[in-house]
Amino acid sequence: KDASSNGLSYLILCVVFVGLINKIRAGQQVQLVWALDELRDLDLDNVRVLLELLEHNHIHLVSAFPDPDPEILALFKNRYAVLEGRRLATFHPEQLTDA
Repeated sequence: KDASSNGLSYLILCVVFVGLINKIRAGQQVQLVWALDELRDLDLDNVRVLLELLEHNHIHLVSAFPDPDPEILALFKNRYAVLEGRRLATFHPEQLTDA
């Protein structure tokens, strides 16, 4: 009920993939990491639903986008920024501005 049309087909495809992964796992405790690009293209509610689906199925999500969206970043426990010179920094929500 929380899904919107912006990314709904994406969510359906992810549900199918999760089903296939769980079939392959056959009940074994296997941790997986999914890398998904352009997470910002999805509606915020769909990102929430996707993260809940993956968390429930013991799948971790990694995503990257050039301009951080505070609302999406708030959904992730670990947030990092790549700084000039390829330096990696922990990204804190209070560093975000509406500029």
